[in-house]
Amino acid sequence: MPLSSASTLDSLTGLRLNLNLSTNSNGWLIVTTYEFNTLDRVNNVSYGAGLNSSFFQYVENNCEAGGMVGYEILQGNYGLNNFTNGAALWLQPEHFGMQCGMEEPENSYYTFMPLSNQSVISGTYVGSWTDPSNDSTYHPFAPGTYTVVAGDGWGNFVILHFAVQSSQLYRVEFLQESNCPYGVWTAPWAVVVNHQTVVQPSNTSLPLNQSYDASHITNNSTYSAIWLSLPDGTYPYTILPNNFWGDEQSGNVTVDGSNVVVQVGAFITAMGCSSTTTTTEVTNSTTTSVECTITGQPGPFFLRVVWDSNQTPVAGARVEATTRPASVNGYQCSNPSIVNFTTASNTEWYSLPSQNEAGYFLVVSYSGQTYNFTAGLAPVSVTWASLYIPSGRTDVTITEFQTTCH
Repeated sequence: MPLSSASTLDSLTGLRLNLNLSTNSNGWLIVTTYEFNTLDRVNNVSYGAGLNSSFFQYVENNCEAGGMVGYEILQGNYGLNNFTNGAALWLQPEHFGMQCGMEEPENSYYTFMPLSNQSVISGTYVGSWTDPSNDSTYHPFAPGTYTVVAGDGWGNFVILHFAVQSSQLYRVEFLQESNCPYGVWTAPWAVVVNHQTVVQPSNTSLPLNQSYDASHITNNSTYSAIWLSLPDGTYPYTILPNNFWGDEQSGNVTVDGSNVVVQVGAFITAMGCSSTTTTTEVTNSTTTSVECTITGQPGPFFLRVVWDSNQTPVAGARVEATTRPASVNGYQCSNPSIVNFTTASNTEWYSLPSQNEAGYFLVVSYSGQTYNFTAGLAPVSVTWASLYIPSGRTDVTITEFQTTCH
């Protein structure tokens, strides 16, 4: 749809309330509203009576009373004389507060610079949510006419309309890989598609922490899939949280006349499942091939270096972590590898590879001192290793969190 706009001037305040509607390349609706000071001088405007309750309820969820501007979307064709008869759509799931207007200042007035915008809020939409007092579900906009109402704290309103044409929608499913069939999945997790966030379980508070947390796992397979309905087009997406290695999972999904399934890589390494590797060792001109079958992979391995006094991260410690591969009859199932890194003050736990490994030899150097210790890994368990500086005390905790994999 082409850009459309509407505005109204408040002659008492000198402010013009503006509402703009447009669409992005995928046809998603973009709503923007703001106040504009029409005066060529600094304009101190007394705090108004506040926004309609529906604007706070549907647009500015977590904002204190006194927001300057807001908007709502109504299904149907309404005008300034009857828009209060409509029911505003839920534009975000429960607990997700949109960007809000300004809060009431302590001196009870807003200061506008000459000929300037203030309190700009904007959102991008392709659908709405059911009443979040129940289990909120996302629905694309149905074909028909919709009304967008913008209002401000001084009782001014402007209205624009847009129409959704009847078009074919297709199911786009993001399917999280299990660590093995009927195994475990990370939950909560979410998919961000063109700035819209869909989360599983659906009643999870947003925003999600972007960092992987090994404690957030579930055996409930119903949480392994996230789906939504989209028309033909290409849509960028990002998966939250990052995977076990700290890498972002993102890409583009193309809808072209059929349903689409996007396979999301496992957040953690496979655990509790069989893994077979073959290694070759040459000794005194004798070649030996060893087939290793590991029936219970170790879970994630986390390492931290912290101060004795307050258990906060030590910055600048050099870590050399050498793997101790699993072995069969004295033959290693893989070759040792070394991970080197320097610790930082803003990171407590560091994740290291664990698949097909039996443990780690750890060498930590800091302030002229060298600390050596080992950490073993166990099947279907998470290992947490801590080094305390300067005492050199160590602690290795192994926690089992899945006993079988059917």
